[in-house]
Amino acid sequence: MAPLAFCVPCGPDTRLEASAYLDAIGLEQLLFGEWPIGVGHRGTLVPDVNTAVDDWPCLVDVLRECSRRTAQAWLLLLTAEALPSLSLIQVLKGFLATQPGPHLVLGRAWRVSSEHWELVRNFGPWPGQDLAIKKVLRMDGTLDPPDEISWMLFPKGSWADVAATRSAAPWRAAPWLMKCATESGWPVLDATWAAPLLRPRSVDPALPARSRRWIRTDGSLSAGGPGSPRISFLLVANPEQLRCWQDQLLPTSALPWEVVVRSLPEPCSETGVVASWNAALPDATGDLVWPLWNAVPRLGLVPTLLRCFQPAWVDLVTMAFRIGSQLMPASDPIHIRPGTLVVRRGWLERLGGFPRAATAEGSLLRLRRESVARGAMVHPLPIDAW
Repeated sequence: MAPLAFCVPCGPDTRLEASAYLDAIGLEQLLFGEWPIGVGHRGTLVPDVNTAVDDWPCLVDVLRECSRRTAQAWLLLLTAEALPSLSLIQVLKGFLATQPGPHLVLGRAWRVSSEHWELVRNFGPWPGQDLAIKKVLRMDGTLDPPDEISWMLFPKGSWADVAATRSAAPWRAAPWLMKCATESGWPVLDATWAAPLLRPRSVDPALPARSRRWIRTDGSLSAGGPGSPRISFLLVANPEQLRCWQDQLLPTSALPWEVVVRSLPEPCSETGVVASWNAALPDATGDLVWPLWNAVPRLGLVPTLLRCFQPAWVDLVTMAFRIGSQLMPASDPIHIRPGTLVVRRGWLERLGGFPRAATAEGSLLRLRRESVARGAMVHPLPIDAW
């Protein structure tokens, strides 16, 4: 068993909860606050805690009681209605088994309809769950904004000077915990893209107007593991083009990437290009995906692109390009070219790949539009890709 326990504060107006689901995962549960009446609590219920002004349990009480009541070394703080996927638990177990020293790991949630949330909860964390969650996210999943943290993993007994009035709601506790971790020299990692955690869309925490305060972390925790390439080029080309680009595309130790090649379909059609990108996607192992066709952008841009994706909240990067002599801005709403968009592989997988369209440009435009509608953050890079 992994040395971690679920730490679950219950906020006001909680109508849906996942204690039975968490119990099926097999980890210890500590449940804080006034849980819904009639719920069969599977974990240790701790109702007598002080509450903050937002009516959530106070963080200082939650941390103190966790130190008293569990022997586990790590705490996974999450909300009462959170459904962590089995994949997420496995990623965190693997992380704890291989990474020495204290860390703060955090992540956002994917919101789904109450019906889909109840479907996943009622079936429980079964071995084939990943495929079902992928289908649910493709249908109606939206990603929470960067300032809304839904879960955090940290060592037990880490902080003793918590303000008595600080809320244990993860999105309110996160800025303070991140500040303390940074001051203590701990790495702060975002694991949003490692594996999904679901929350129902009907549960809307009482947040102020979106501040768009970007959560700054030291890096990302991915499911790929150490040694995985950062970028996967999805290259659709005919053999003659590939021979011309072969030397140019060789990976280097300084700029680790991989090239996943698919033959250009005959007769050549842009619909076939999109299908080839999707056929190549399952073989990609990089954190980022760069779909290419007909031309290879300046590979000297790779270090700049990697820096653009350092903030965990950046999901897509678009670059400027030329139509004739006209330089088109990276944020152009109606034009895009293959080779000017780079996207997190996790995001593509959540959406089910590149959208179907009559042209490669149309697919990328749909991808950007649908991604923004689902909560993605797009970073326009005002540099000509060529």
